[in-house]
Amino acid sequence: MAQRILIVDDSRLTRAIIKNALTGAGFDVCGEAENGREAIAKFHELRPDVVTMDLIMPEVDGMQATKEILSKEPNARILVVTSLGQKLLEEDAMKTGAKGMIAKPFQPQELIKAVNDVIASRA
Repeated sequence: MAQRILIVDDSRLTRAIIKNALTGAGFDVCGEAENGREAIAKFHELRPDVVTMDLIMPEVDGMQATKEILSKEPNARILVVTSLGQKLLEEDAMKTGAKGMIAKPFQPQELIKAVNDVIASRA
């Protein structure tokens, strides 16, 4: 059975790029969210295997959404997908419990490898 992915990013274009790369690699994109508030609700509704989480978003940012998801589901696997040059945010996200990160812009194969690494991190 394909691993189920929830894509969280405030950019429709970025969500489409991520979705195309992951569905092309055989993953099941089970949902999308455009802010952290939606991400938290959809995580609990859909129970995805992996969440790709943007950090800079309106309403609730990715860091807060990551903290809230992990506070209720400590085994959640979250891959931070953020713009280059946000090193401090990346470090904070990893301390919060994110299982991996990738910087935008990325090549599809880099994203697929990062998602597979996050999946393997549970083992």
